[in-house]
Parts: sequence; structure tokens; C-alpha cells
Amino acid sequence: FRRIFCFYLSTVMIIKIKIVAILALTLTVTIGITTAIVLRMQNAKMVESKLDDTIFLGDIIERTIDHDMKLGNTLKVQQVLEDIGKNKEVLHIRILSPTGMILKSTNTSEIVAKSPDYLKIASHEIQQKPTIQNNGTINYFRNIMNKQECFGCHGSREVINGVIQIKLD
Repeated sequence: FRRIFCFYLSTVMIIKIKIVAILALTLTVTIGITTAIVLRMQNAKMVESKLDDTIFLGDIIERTIDHDMKLGNTLKVQQVLEDIGKNKEVLHIRILSPTGMILKSTNTSEIVAKSPDYLKIASHEIQQKPTIQNNGTINYFRNIMNKQECFGCHGSREVINGVIQIKLD
């Protein structure tokens, strides 16, 4: 009788251990999947927020240089870009001609060169969206539309006076 009781007891213990192991495994897998889903959602929100911030930065730059451009004070425009470019997240900020030539830049040595990024995606869309490149940088082009107050320096037939390019890390 003792052997049967011991055998029964050991079988019950093995079954209990298996049940506990299955429950622990199920709990671990559930927590892991839930964590992965939450992290993916948070990452998507962070990226979306960063893209929105990039658009906002483009708007701020355009408004900041607008007055100086009306006065023809291009040195002040260059200084604004250089000041904003001191931020560690800014890879470069450029003002391009409608053909992609770099007119102003946080990196003054590239002025008058063609922007290789712009040549790849040149578009006359009024509102372009920032793009995330393979290396994780954000690249954004914001067209500077021609307005009546710009006609002194820019012809009235031009739709776009230039393009603000923002590249962030």
C-alpha cells in the first residue's frame, strides 16, 4: 500500500509541476507578446511625432526668414540657418533653388552645389511629407511659394521661389 501511495503522490507532483510549467510558459509568452505590441505602438507614435516636429520646424524656418527675404537680407537668412543648424539633431538645413542648387546651408562649403537628395525627389507639390531614409534620418522638403511681396526679386510667373530642405538625425 505504501508503494502505491508513494507512486500516486509522485504522479500528482509531476502533474502539478507540469501544470505550473505550462502556466509559467503561457504567462511569459503573453507578457512578451504584449510588450512587443506596446513597444511597436510607442515607436510608431514617436516616429509620427518626430515627423510632425520636422514639419513644424520647416514652418518656423520659413516664417523666420520671410521678413529678411522680403528685405533682400540674405546674410541674415544664412545666419538663421547656421544658428538652427547648431542643434545636434540637425544634419543640415538648406535653401535650394527650384532646380535643386544649394543657395544657403548650415554647411557653407556646399553652397552652389546641387542637392543630391532633391534631385532624386524633385516635386512641385505644395505640401510634401517628411521621409525616413534607410539610415534612420528624416529628410523633408518644404516649398517656398511665390507671393506678391516676393515679385521684387522673383518673377511673378514663378510658382515656387525655393525649397527648404531639413535633414535630421
